[in-house]
Amino acid sequence: MTTAGPPTTTGTFTSTSGPTGYETASGGVPLEATRGVRWAPAIGFGFGAALVGGLVWGAIILATGYIFGLVAIIIGLFIGWAVHKGARVVSAGIIALGAIFTLLSIFLGQLTALSVYAAPYGATPLDVIAAYPRIVSLAPKVLLDYVFAMFGVFASARYLWRQRPSAQPRPPYPFAAPFGAPGGVPGSVSTNGSSVHVVERGMAKVAVEVRVAGPRPHTVRASYSTMTGKAQVLVDAVPFTSTRVWGLSKEVHVPLDGGTTHTVSLTFRGASSPQIDVRLDGAPLPVS
Repeated sequence: MTTAGPPTTTGTFTSTSGPTGYETASGGVPLEATRGVRWAPAIGFGFGAALVGGLVWGAIILATGYIFGLVAIIIGLFIGWAVHKGARVVSAGIIALGAIFTLLSIFLGQLTALSVYAAPYGATPLDVIAAYPRIVSLAPKVLLDYVFAMFGVFASARYLWRQRPSAQPRPPYPFAAPFGAPGGVPGSVSTNGSSVHVVERGMAKVAVEVRVAGPRPHTVRASYSTMTGKAQVLVDAVPFTSTRVWGLSKEVHVPLDGGTTHTVSLTFRGASSPQIDVRLDGAPLPVS
């Protein structure tokens, strides 16, 4: 089992090795904020996701004859995730790239459906592309796809916007906003030697790691996905509970050492944007 080791300093960077794999530069700025955008992987991942999304869009048109805004949103989120995966660092250009690939995906989906419709008449996809302006002029309703595509563009842009690294150091608590409050930026905040780290944060999933200091230190990891409504808790890498969040929120209490030392209380909430509030022995533990 791999456990997180103590921070080590190299140059101006402080890094911590372990299962979370997080790194921060001096001053609390995420290390990824000091790195450049990886454009080639971002374009490659984004184009691949656009192809997959286009096939899905085209298949749905062929199967149902309808288009759906929800599908466009899912495609946009998928492309945003893929672009971020390749780029690692989000900039304004990366957000624009996600929007372009989302529109391209819808076009490829429409092209797929039109090519299947035209195939019995001996037309190829290249013929469909060449005739596309005429198709639009004869059937303007095909442009409705791009109206729905705007839902996907918005979803992609919003996802990527929330993945931007912080450019400023986070002020110490209580001046920093707890996780879930306006202004929260991924990082870490310590209280009496215990700390909480956001190890994953997306539009539909969040995961935090609570490191409880003391004679017998413990690590509690919690994750919550609004897509599945599932919340999971691990204590020292051992599963503690897996539950569903019904209603507005659900609270889980994690007694450590049989409740003789500390109790970590986790509140999973948020129907659309997932949030996890953390308390240690009844006192709020700030999460950044």
